Amino acid sequence: MDRSQIPRLYYIAAIGTLRSVMEQGILSHNRAAKFEHLSLANPDVNRIRAGKRVPNGMMLHNYANFYINVRNAMLYFLLDDYVDTMCVLGVDPAIIALDDVVVTDGNAAAGWVSFRPPAEGLPRLDRHLVFLRYWPHEDPVVEDRQRQGMQAEVLVPHVVPAEFIREAFVANATARQGVADTGLGLTCSINRDMFFNRG
Repeated sequence: MDRSQIPRLYYIAAIGTLRSVMEQGILSHNRAAKFEHLSLANPDVNRIRAGKRVPNGMMLHNYANFYINVRNAMLYFLLDDYVDTMCVLGVDPAIIALDDVVVTDGNAAAGWVSFRPPAEGLPRLDRHLVFLRYWPHEDPVVEDRQRQGMQAEVLVPHVVPAEFIREAFVANATARQGVADTGLGLTCSINRDMFFNRG
């Protein structure tokens, strides 16, 4: 895979945090912890990420994380509780060129995942795997590989300025109204397919 095959990177956010995001940028977990906010992170996965260090880099929670394909297991996990109050921010893939960015070939919390600079990491990504439509498979080993591979990440140290945010995507009209009510003027569209036709 190369950058030309990545039209957007994606960040999952609670609509209630959008004003802070547009003021402070998209923050790493550790920087966001300094502000009162609603985190959508899976608590079990978050505990793993809290103790993980990026090889030759910082602790994982010092990076803001973005998905190459947001239609993945993490987003699906959130739908039952947050479908009306969450959005996906579409972010300019130009952030890949920022300093000390890291690309993973799966969810960064996974035990087998690799961490590489973009020049090495992107060419190693299997585009077919990353952009699969669904991850279930009759072989549990293959299913795990597919589920994790669809969650390939781009990790950016500390913060991505709001100027890189291009639009928001939501599952339904309720969420779109929530984005509009922030008064931020953020371009927002309903994308039912992205949200597994839920909501």
